[in-house]
Amino acid sequence: MKKQNIGYLSEPNAQQIEAAADLLDRGKGEITPLPIDRIRFRRSRKIFLAIDEATKQVVGVGALKDDPNDAVEIGYLRVEPAYRGQGIGYALMRIKIEEAYQLKLQLIYANIKHNNQSTLAMLNKLGFEHWGYYKSGRGKGTLYWICLYLTLAPNVNVEALMSKKNTNLIPINFIPKQ
Repeated sequence: MKKQNIGYLSEPNAQQIEAAADLLDRGKGEITPLPIDRIRFRRSRKIFLAIDEATKQVVGVGALKDDPNDAVEIGYLRVEPAYRGQGIGYALMRIKIEEAYQLKLQLIYANIKHNNQSTLAMLNKLGFEHWGYYKSGRGKGTLYWICLYLTLAPNVNVEALMSKKNTNLIPINFIPKQ
């Protein structure tokens, strides 16, 4: 595919945020089996978009979620399928990490579906470390998740910060073979 000219926004307007929510909903099944919670998405601490400069369409999205603490989940990462393989997801992730540093957060973390190998590889490349395995039963069937974190400050008490996270997920020791 021809490389597109992509711009990145960190201050999207309401119309662009709705287009990003639509992009996330079109990815239902990739990220989660349920439609996204648009109210929670809109409340994100910060939303970042990738825009095709030629068409002005939202082609990628990522966010720092609405957690008010010093440890914030990064999520809502999705790139339109026709635009994948161009480094857009990686660029959005780097932008989120840079913003987290500017906000003086101590730690960021991500919950990804266990079979999302591309995101897992990207997070490992960016220096994220493994925190744990989880399962959830929302939607249809059981889903398995991997939680990874990245410290952004010296002497972070990872145990204290992460022990308050993922309270809606059930911790497990490993992900069973499927």
